[in-house]
Amino acid sequence: PTPGVTAPAPQGEGPAAGETLLEIRTEEAWVREAPGGTGRVATLSQGSRVTQIGQAGPWVQVRLGDGREGWVSSLVVGAPSQRLTTGSQVWGYYVEDWALSSWSSFAANADRLTGVVPWAFSLDGSGNIRLADQLSGAQLAQVLQHAGAAGLKTHLLVQNFRDGAFDRTAVHRLLNDPQARRRAADGLVQQARNWGAAGIHLDLENVPPEDRGALTTFVQELAARLHQEGLELSMALPGKTADRPSHAWSGAFDYPALAPHLDWVVLMTYDQHSRTGSPGPIAAAPWVEAVVQYALASGFSPERVLLGLAGYGYDWPREGTARSLTHPQVMALFEEQRRLTPGLTLRWDGTAKSPYFHYGSGNQVWFENRESHGAKLQIASRYGLAGVALWRLGQEDPDSWTLLADG
Repeated sequence: PTPGVTAPAPQGEGPAAGETLLEIRTEEAWVREAPGGTGRVATLSQGSRVTQIGQAGPWVQVRLGDGREGWVSSLVVGAPSQRLTTGSQVWGYYVEDWALSSWSSFAANADRLTGVVPWAFSLDGSGNIRLADQLSGAQLAQVLQHAGAAGLKTHLLVQNFRDGAFDRTAVHRLLNDPQARRRAADGLVQQARNWGAAGIHLDLENVPPEDRGALTTFVQELAARLHQEGLELSMALPGKTADRPSHAWSGAFDYPALAPHLDWVVLMTYDQHSRTGSPGPIAAAPWVEAVVQYALASGFSPERVLLGLAGYGYDWPREGTARSLTHPQVMALFEEQRRLTPGLTLRWDGTAKSPYFHYGSGNQVWFENRESHGAKLQIASRYGLAGVALWRLGQEDPDSWTLLADG
């Protein structure tokens, strides 16, 4: 056995009527004295059998083969001889900005990724390409060299982000000017060649719904140019559960028309509740599943679909716009508020499969963590998706990497 990990527990006499036999499906699992507690009863290895005798939210009460009892996360157990399986792809978005660098997370977890997507270039309305703000050529080279050494697929992200927002006017001009589209396509092919990337990743957002046909045309033209050179095209798509062509944010994205031209798609299954809207889950599991169902019904092959995983959370005041927080920042805020308000607890929405807490005079914090990511991995597995894509490296719950590596 691995040092510090016990061998599979003895099986005992088996479950009694009304009890359920479960198997540990991760490399190792803590059996805790209380739900979410830090006291440890035992550490079990993959394949160990336990008997479920109760449940409280995402925590399962179990009895070990030697009669001891404790609690495990519902994400680390399953029916005997069955393990959670997802596709083989784990992509990470890499971003450099004033608030956070993705480098530390990328360097620490490159061996658990299969692909990296650097936020590399900006497109203007004339089809001109430039390096993204706050990213130098030396930094991009460092990321790509590290990716190459780790054997990762690399897609260079191109976007219409400018001055803190996605530029609606610029993308409208680009999409409706054939010369600008050709300039952009030629330039992106050249950038992929210059940097030795496997392809280009389109992240065009805030596209006017009236440009729906023009967006499809651009994707078709860009895909044809890239494919001529043996390069791939991937695209980030807003999560939607039905086609509403006039919708201000997602209406321009015609899923059935786009599907034939894309090698990979990342469903942006996050921001179900946005910073400027009402408080709620970043990505409730039922909504995520509905987005997947619509995408597959629209013609996307599951083996080319990556499920987007958010690493962040939002802190909504009683009124006004929420602030964005990384997972470490969420947990630091929780600990700070718990010192001010003894008895403050993290809560779990069993329907949304999402953690949250309230504090102060009406603040609500909803975020993503290992447990909510696990629920989404189960969705990816259930529908046979290619894998997941994490937005963005450096924001995530560090404990999620165990699940990603295991999946």
